[in-house]
Formats: sequence, structure tokens, C-alpha cells
Amino acid sequence: MKFKIFNTNLLFFISGPLIGLVIFASFIVNDNLRIVQNNSDINTLIQLSIVNSALVHELQIERGMSNVYIQSKGLEFKYELNKQRQASDLAFKQHQAFFKQFILSADDVDVWGEQPEVDGSEVNGTEVDGSGVNGSEVDGSETDGTEADGTKINGSELNSKGVLLSLAINSEHLNSLAKIRSQVDNLSTTSQNLISFYSNLNTVLMNVIIPTVKLANKEGISNLLQAYFNLIQAKEYAGLELAFLSKMPEKDNFTHTNLQNYIRVQTAQQLNLEAFLMLSDISIKQFYQQTMSVKSVSKAKKLRDFVLNNIDNFDPNSDVEFDGTSWFEHASQRINLLKKVENFSVEKIKKLTLISADKAKNRLFFSLLYCLLAISLTVVLYYQLAKSLKKQRYSQRLLKKFKMIVDNSPNFIFITTPDGFIEYSNKQCLTMTGYNSDEIMGKKPKEWKAEQTLNAVYDDIELTTSSGQRWTGELLNKHKNGTLYWAKSAIFPVKSNQGQILHIIGIQEDVTQKKLDQESIKHMVNHDPLTGLPSLRLGKDRLEQGILSAQRHKMIMALMFIDLDGFKTVNDEYGHTAGDAVLKEIGSRIVTELRLTDTIARIGGDEFMVVLTNVKDPQAIDRVATKILNKLQAPFYYQDITMSVGASIGIALCPLDGTTSEELLTKADQAMYSVKKSGKNNYAYYEG
Repeated sequence: MKFKIFNTNLLFFISGPLIGLVIFASFIVNDNLRIVQNNSDINTLIQLSIVNSALVHELQIERGMSNVYIQSKGLEFKYELNKQRQASDLAFKQHQAFFKQFILSADDVDVWGEQPEVDGSEVNGTEVDGSGVNGSEVDGSETDGTEADGTKINGSELNSKGVLLSLAINSEHLNSLAKIRSQVDNLSTTSQNLISFYSNLNTVLMNVIIPTVKLANKEGISNLLQAYFNLIQAKEYAGLELAFLSKMPEKDNFTHTNLQNYIRVQTAQQLNLEAFLMLSDISIKQFYQQTMSVKSVSKAKKLRDFVLNNIDNFDPNSDVEFDGTSWFEHASQRINLLKKVENFSVEKIKKLTLISADKAKNRLFFSLLYCLLAISLTVVLYYQLAKSLKKQRYSQRLLKKFKMIVDNSPNFIFITTPDGFIEYSNKQCLTMTGYNSDEIMGKKPKEWKAEQTLNAVYDDIELTTSSGQRWTGELLNKHKNGTLYWAKSAIFPVKSNQGQILHIIGIQEDVTQKKLDQESIKHMVNHDPLTGLPSLRLGKDRLEQGILSAQRHKMIMALMFIDLDGFKTVNDEYGHTAGDAVLKEIGSRIVTELRLTDTIARIGGDEFMVVLTNVKDPQAIDRVATKILNKLQAPFYYQDITMSVGASIGIALCPLDGTTSEELLTKADQAMYSVKKSGKNNYAYYEG
């Protein structure tokens, strides 16, 4: 019976820690299970993105050729277009084969809703007058209406199967493609309808990367996935640029409206490339720069420059010289090179995802083992009580709500005029600053500057960006409600081909918590968690500073090594809670006897060190040691308990006993032990 009572009392004492262990283990297992599942889904979606990328690439080329075919009234690219359609059809078959392998036959899925109209002014509600492409403004602020709350895509749960279902292409979509092709062959559709149809189809295929970003749980992978999305968006706009310029610069097509539409596409392409390069790692950036350093890219740029240089001085009655065939060839080659960069990025993402998956599986294994051990221990010691308790299950959902490109980016993004006045801000910008859109528009980012941030910092930003350079750094900003936050910032100009600054783009990330965490960790490392006194690490640092100061000013520095007498008895008789109270009181008492320039540190369980710097009068050391002994001889009170302890103090002097922290600590320790041997509760200097 006594054994049972003992166990019951023991269970009450250990119940809290044991339950905590089990709950903590279950959190770890649940989190790692989710990570493993997310990695599996990401791998599937990356495979789908590869298949879709190949299909988009072929459709982009087919779109460009079809546009030239229509605008040339069937005189150009007839043979090449038929051959390209065969390549697109092959890519379609590979796309459908992927769905049959991972989900089910694509003909059994119909989640797109209404079919794209191919003979009107809209496709799936997308205007094709040039102001919008792919259902989104060309600045990337909107996409195709996909929900962005992080849980569903077109009504499907956010996982690989749900996304695959939402992106399947069925036979009716292929019939729509056949219909648009027939209209191209018969010259019975317009370039706008043609471009809109292909662009809408490509947008759905490219948007597979959006849920992949949402599933990613590592910052590095998330950034690369988002960079990859920016790249394929830029490549899509490059395809639109290819289609626009293939025939537009001819006399009948070289209109101000077409030029403005082209500028929107080219600007969107440039913005996406900027975002891609900013989010990519160094290896992808280097591969991009190496891959794009070819003659075809520079020749395509020269042809583009010709069009842009004629924007302001365009005369519709003049003869415009532009080699559309050469443009198509070099622009197509540039798109092929972007495809190489895309493939390189995908391989890098796949590699990182596999590494993350392996780590997650290892963590899952050890967390399961840890959980099993914790539960087993709880069952053994907790059997009679545990059978009346219900198992608690926790599910932790840590899906990061990434928003769509630019407007829904997790980063604070704003665009200003060359003079620095805000003309666009995304939702995160409004969230971080606390202002609404009307309050920000037409103002300068300096509006949310904290008082602690010097005006010279913003002057430097304006000077740097106005000279065409990128400014990076951290800014202390102020929320509308007065709270301060740190923002890691990248601010850079967008320039025309003539070098004129068109816009200034700012991208910021809130790093306030990161800075707070760093300060918290620094404090934890350098201070004793019980007494709040400096730790051994900080104490040794202060000791070394004291040595240097003593040498510099040719004065004495004293190190006291204090070991408590009778403290073990306090712990044994009254418990560790009482002992902790005594330790905190001891620290407080010693501090009152020291100067502000002196330091006391807790360096062990009941051991302290005191650093007395720049001692002018050696007798002052004896006075401080005597005061400390007297202070510690006074009784200690805890609840209704009266306790007493003493102290043995060993003293080493610099430079007499040594000039390094190790020497002084060793000799002060030896002096302290001499006090212990001679009766305790006293102090002594080191005697060599």
C-alpha cells in the first residue's frame, strides 16, 4: 500500500513534465509529417511544372507563328506553323499522360468552367484590347482569379492532387484549340483574339507554381519557387513581345495604340526579370548571365530598341524599317535561352526539395522514436491515471499565405515616379505601414520614416537611385499607429533602353522580429537566467577588459573568486526553490557593495566572481571583501524559513599575480581553496 501511495505522489510531481514531453513530441511528429507530405506534393507539382513548361514553350512559339501567319494573310510561316503544331500536340500528349499517371484520365476532369471564346473580344473574361494579358494587368498585380487564401485553388484543396485536378486539360479544351487553329488557317480571327486565347491557356498552365510556393516551408525553396514563377512569367511576356513585334512595326500596324500595348508587355517582362534575379541564388544568376550573353539576345535587343526609339517621333506616313523575320528568329532564340535558364532553375529547386525531404524524413524518424519513448515512459509511470485521460491531438497548420505576384507578394513593394512620388503600392505595403491607398498615393516613402532614421539616409537613397544604381540596407520605419519596425530594403530604378529612369521600385521585408530574437539570444548567452547577473562568458570578457584597463592606466585590478559555504545544506534541507531564492539575494547583496565600473558574475552553481577595476588604494580591496562577507553573514529568509550561508573568497591581483584571465582565475581559485582549508568564511590573497 505504501508503494502505491508513493507512486501516486510521484505521479503528481512528474505529471506536468511528462505531459509536456508527450505534447511536445506530438507537435514535432505532426509538423514533420506535414513537411514530408508537403515535400511529396511539391515534387509532384514540380514534375507537373516541367511538363507544363514544355507545353507552354511550344504554345508560345505556335502563338508567335500564328500571329505572323494572320498578319501576313497566310503568306508567311505556313509550313513552319504546321510543323510547330505537331510539336505542340506532342507536348499536349505528354501533359495528358502525366495526369493519367498521377490522378486519372484527363477526359474525366472538367474544372475550368466555361470554355474560352475564340471569336469575340474576350476569352474567359479576359479583355484583349491590350490593357490586360492573361487575365492580369501587365504589372503583375493580378492573376486569373485564383483564390489566394492559401487553402484552395479553383475549389480544390491545396495539395498536389487538388492542383492537378484544377489544371487538367480535357478534350473540350483541345477542341477549342482546334477551333482557333481552324480560324487561323481560314484567316477568320484577329491577332487580339489569337493572342488572348493562347495567353489564357498558358496562364492556367503556368499557375501550377503558385500552390507550389504556398506548400514550400523553407525560405530558400520558397524564394527559388517564386523566382521561377517570375521567370516563366517573363518568358510568357517575351512570347507576347515576339508575337507583337513580328508584324507590328510594319507601316499599317505601327500605331500608337500598338506601341503602348507593347510597352506594357515589355515593362511587365522587365519587372518579372528583376524579381527573378532578386530572388534567385548566385548560381542561377550566374547561369542566367552566362546563358543570355549571346549574339541573338543582343540582336533582339537592337531590334527592340528600334521600336522603342520610334515611340515619340513616330510618323504613320513614313516608311518604317524593321526586319520582322530577323526579329522572329532572334527573339525565338532568346525565348529558347530563357527556357534553358528555366530548366536549370527547376533542377536546382528539385535538388533542394529532395535534400529537404531527406532531412524531413530523418527528423520524422527521430521525432517518432522520441515520441514513442516519451509515451512509453508516461504509460509505465502513469498507467492508473493515464487510462482515464483522452489522448490529445494537435494539428498545426503553418501554411504561409503567400500572395500573388507583386500585389500579393509577402514582401512590401511600392513603385514611385522618377521624382520619388508613390504611384503604386501592394497590399503588404498597406499592412506594414498602416496607411490606406489614398493616404500613400502621391506621397514619398519618407512619410513612414522613423524619427531615429536620419534624413541623410533617404538623401543617400535618392542619390543612389537617381544615378541608376541599386540601394540596399535596413531602414527603421514607423507604422501609422506609432510602432516601429525594421525593413530590409532593396530600392532600384527601372530604366528605358536609352538609360532614362522610368520608375523606382522598392521591395522591403519586415525583419523586426529577427532583430529582437538576436538581441534576446545575445542576452541569454551573456547572462545567468536565475540571478540576471553576467554569465561566465560575459564575466571573462569584463575581466579581460579590466586587465587591459589596468595595464593602460598602470593601476591595480583585483579578481575575487567567491564560493559559498553551507549552500549545499540549504538545498538539501529546504529544496532547490529556497536555494534559488538565496542565490538571487546573494547577487543583489554583492551588487550593492560594488561600483558601477565593477562586475559580479555567476560562474557556477554557488560560485561567483567579482572584477574590481582601476583600484587606486589596495586597502579598498580588503574593505570590499569584508563588506561582502558581512553582507552574506546576515540571515536569508524564504517564506517562514531562516537560512544562513557564508563565503570563502580568494583574491588575485593584476599585474602582480598574472596578466591573463586564465592566470587570474586559477590563482584566485587557489586562494579561495586556501580559505576553505583554513576555516572558511574569510578571504585571502594568492600567495605564490
